[in-house]
Amino acid sequence: MAVTAKTRLDEANEALLRGDFVTARNLFEVLADTGSRAALLGLAAIYERGSTDIPQDYAKSRYWYERALAEARSVVAALKLGHFYYHGFGVTMDYSKAFHYYSQLQSSDNPIALLRLGWLYETGRGVSQDLSKAKELYRRGAKLGNIQARKNWGFFEMKHGNVLLGVLLWIWTIIQGVPLAFINTDDKRLRTY
Repeated sequence: MAVTAKTRLDEANEALLRGDFVTARNLFEVLADTGSRAALLGLAAIYERGSTDIPQDYAKSRYWYERALAEARSVVAALKLGHFYYHGFGVTMDYSKAFHYYSQLQSSDNPIALLRLGWLYETGRGVSQDLSKAKELYRRGAKLGNIQARKNWGFFEMKHGNVLLGVLLWIWTIIQGVPLAFINTDDKRLRTY
């Protein structure tokens, strides 16, 4: 019986579930040479998280995410690379690079990318400040179900004169049972990605 790419991918995923990251990595590396999006993302995730057998290595993780973006046009890869630069995971925090990766997802209506782009436009970090664009991005992210985008939209409205709409958006966030409405969202434990 011939070993197919699907068989190897299944074996790699089973190894991940067992916690055998070395076997999963080895199988993903073989598949990565074929341009398999799943293998490229699997390798990136293994190095991003690390394990007892494979140390966390953001440089290797970034390499595999970059390949997944270049070779497989992976939305996940663009989002992860944006996060690396937005939060400074294994790299110097660089909002313009984060903007570069997140902006690739703007047309795909990725709610997390829309939230991050809204904040970058609102604060003028990594891009020229554009309050109308920030509001539009927060609104789009909120309409796609991102609670944090709704909260940011509400605070944005309150800061810029539409207090009633801002309070209503904030209350809507609270009603949905999200305690994030009460606390500082810069807390690393509360990141939405």
